[in-house]
Amino acid sequence: MTRFELTRLPVRIGGDRHPRWEVAAAYFDWDRGMLALLQLHAGWSWPLVRYGPGVEIEDRGLWVAKADLIRRDGRDECRRARANDWADRPVVDATGQVLGLVRDVEFSCDTGEIGAVLISRGVLADLWDGMWLADFRALVAHGDRISFGCGGHAPH
Repeated sequence: MTRFELTRLPVRIGGDRHPRWEVAAAYFDWDRGMLALLQLHAGWSWPLVRYGPGVEIEDRGLWVAKADLIRRDGRDECRRARANDWADRPVVDATGQVLGLVRDVEFSCDTGEIGAVLISRGVLADLWDGMWLADFRALVAHGDRISFGCGGHAPH
């Protein structure tokens, strides 16, 4: 699943039949390579839930085992997570040449582990060849840039 697919999924709590919220944003712990936080769309309150035991991602929604897993005011934590996110950061090769920009992330619904990162090389290149799917293990953050190293193939 990708972050794009995860956002807007309905969120059910416990035995609820109908969703209460939807996923507004997903944040990753890039150092650990894992999905970390899910911000829920609920107006001004910024509710969030940590991904882990009691939280399951299904094809058609997110299930949270009990309401006390949801924090009601996670504004500061969401801001910190957004500041550390790789979205829209440039990906560079060993010479410093920009290969593209991080646009999305692919991860396992079962474990939350990041598998690959989708990198845009520009609108026309994306339309013609599609986005570049880079192995997460081949990428390393260096400040506001992401370096592409060994473990994968750079796009042509």
